[in-house]
Amino acid sequence: LHLPAEAIYKLFQEDHHGIDDELKAEAEIATFKQTSSVEAYTKAFTLLIARLPQLSEYDKHVWYMTGLKAPILQEIQKLSPVTLDDAKCLADWD
Repeated sequence: LHLPAEAIYKLFQEDHHGIDDELKAEAEIATFKQTSSVEAYTKAFTLLIARLPQLSEYDKHVWYMTGLKAPILQEIQKLSPVTLDDAKCLADWD
C-alpha cells in the first residue's frame, strides 16, 4: 500500500518532464518526515496525475516500475479528487 519515501524522493531529484518544484517539494517533505502514510503522498500523486499529459513515456515507465501500479491507487482515489479514469490511466501503463 505504501511507496518508500526514498524511492519517491529519488524520482523527484531529477527534473523529469512535467514534474515541477511544487511536486518535488511534496516528496521532499515526505522524505524528511520519513513517513510512508498514504496521506503524505496523496497531494503529490494528485499533482502528478494532473500533469499526466506532460509526462514522457520514460517518466511513465519510471513511475510504473517504482510501484505506482499498486493498491495505493485505491487510496489515492479515496483521499483526493482523482477520477477513476485518471487512476486507471496509471494502472494501464505496461
